[in-house]
Amino acid sequence: MAKMLRDDRAHGARSSVLMAMHAGALLYLRMGYEQIGTLFIFAPKKQRSS
Repeated sequence: MAKMLRDDRAHGARSSVLMAMHAGALLYLRMGYEQIGTLFIFAPKKQRSS
């Protein structure tokens, strides 16, 4: 992933946004990203078969 970000920067990208589960978020913090928000995703409960 780091190579991809370097390539993006070399082509003019000035920022990037990542979405991750908890384990991925810990990795991104170590890569220099900062958490700026939390996204909650809701979905209907699955119907049980009768």
